[in-house]
Amino acid sequence: MHDGEVIQELASSKWEESDPQSITSWYNEAVIDKSPDTNNGRQMRRVTRLGKYFMNSRSSWNMPSGFIFSVLVDELYVKTLDRDDESLYQTLKAIRDRLSWNKNVYNPVSGSLISEGKEAQLTKLYDELDFHLKNTLNVLEDSSCSQAEALKAWSKFFKDDFFKDKIVRVATVADDEYEIKETQKPWLKS
Repeated sequence: MHDGEVIQELASSKWEESDPQSITSWYNEAVIDKSPDTNNGRQMRRVTRLGKYFMNSRSSWNMPSGFIFSVLVDELYVKTLDRDDESLYQTLKAIRDRLSWNKNVYNPVSGSLISEGKEAQLTKLYDELDFHLKNTLNVLEDSSCSQAEALKAWSKFFKDDFFKDKIVRVATVADDEYEIKETQKPWLKS
């Protein structure tokens, strides 16, 4: 206890004061303030979750904590009404660009440096974002990028078949033509 208040500590390589309730409040307020929508958890939260999903998509990667990633999203979030894909893409580019010159990340509540000793993990995040933005998601920059091509790129980025399952090959002369599967709507009866 400190002046009648309960102090929580975070166990890491050294004991640090921690206030998880304040962190939760900070994040929830940031999501409300910055998101352009109010549906499905709000866009900033969805973008954060998708970014964390990418960071956890390969078991061999040693990435920074979800808290560090949430702080980076809060700092660099790009909102795009009705386009989570565009918001995620632009936010990931901003995070990559920022990490290219500055890997210091600070606790938004206490102001303490939370990236100390995590430089290798932040470098790994930078390297993977840089690689995938240049080699996997680069197709999104092409004005002629089809929805199917975008879904294929996101599927490869996340290393998940969720998006691939929405694409079917079209039987044509060109080998690389695809179309988007119509989603099933069980609530509609023929």
